[in-house]
Amino acid sequence: MPIALDESLAERSVETVLGADAADVVVIKPMALGGPDRALAVACRAREAGVDPVITTTIDAVVARTAAVHVASAVPDVPACGLATADLLAEALAPDPCPVSDGRIEVPAGPGLAGGAFDELV
Repeated sequence: MPIALDESLAERSVETVLGADAADVVVIKPMALGGPDRALAVACRAREAGVDPVITTTIDAVVARTAAVHVASAVPDVPACGLATADLLAEALAPDPCPVSDGRIEVPAGPGLAGGAFDELV
């Protein structure tokens, strides 16, 4: 039976998990791991070890969710991810620059996280 590791990944290093052959899938939440750069490093390390990384959110607002989209887009051969979480929030901080449409997300191509999509928040 395949094993997925989720919240425990914030408490255990990916090296410990991979060294123990403790998971077939790691569920990666960028904001729980310290940001997109750390999440991407964990995802790539898992992929190198033959463990599937799945990128999701901690039901984040639009800025952090957009960062998670960028992480997912940077992982080679990433399986389906849990990024369609915007509807779980009562309201949005800003318009979503990368909404889910037919199970797909178009990654913003502008500078920074999403071009000028979040300028009104500054």
